[in-house]
Amino acid sequence: VSTRTDTAVQRFREVVVWNAPDWSAAAATADELLRADPNDPAGYFLHAQVCYNTRDHDRALPLYDRAIELGCRDIEAYTRRAEIQ
Repeated sequence: VSTRTDTAVQRFREVVVWNAPDWSAAAATADELLRADPNDPAGYFLHAQVCYNTRDHDRALPLYDRAIELGCRDIEAYTRRAEIQ
């Protein structure tokens, strides 16, 4: 995991977990990761989390799929994917 990914994931958590959820800021963080490295599973996972939490499950499913394809090891990617499939 790159330093950029670690920083972006930390910023995502601050926006979503420690504050009232700001889904547009969280989506922007995920998009930043995807622009920097389109093969980073964290970007897809975080973007899927935003879609899932805003109830856009049709968009979340392929994002979880891609994150998993790229090697995402977060169990939540698998459980959320199973919930919405």
